[in-house]
Amino acid sequence: MKLLFSKTLSKTDEKQKLSIPCKKLKNFPFFKGKRTTDFTAKDITNGNRYVFQISVRHKGSYFKPVLSKATWQAYARAKALKAGNFVSFFVDQSDETVYVRACTHHKDEACRKKIRLFGEDMHAWTECIRLPSFS
Repeated sequence: MKLLFSKTLSKTDEKQKLSIPCKKLKNFPFFKGKRTTDFTAKDITNGNRYVFQISVRHKGSYFKPVLSKATWQAYARAKALKAGNFVSFFVDQSDETVYVRACTHHKDEACRKKIRLFGEDMHAWTECIRLPSFS
C-alpha cells in the first residue's frame, strides 16, 4: 500500500474543499493529467465507499489540486471532521484501490505509525491516542 497524501485539516478543508499538497498530485495513478476525474475510496475503518472528485485549478504558474466541495463534504460530514483532524489517502498498487482514513481527534494525536521493514517504508495504523504534552 502506498501513501497518496496525508494532512492535518485546516478550517478551509473543514468547511469547503480539501486542498491536496501540489507535490502529491503525481501519486494519484488514475489522474493522468486530466483536469477533473472521479474516484472511489474505501474507508479503512468501516469499509464504506465514498466517491470523490479531484480537480486541478491553475493558480499562477503551478497547479492546485483539490477534492471538490460536494464530494469532500459528504465524507467530512459522515466522519464529523473538524479543523485539526487528520486524513490520509492510500492506494493499493496491485489493483489501484484507493483507501481513506480519518482520525477525528486533535492534531496532537497519532493515527498511523511509519515503520521501516526490510528497507521499505510501511505504515501501520494505531488507535488515535493522546500524545503527551511537553509544554
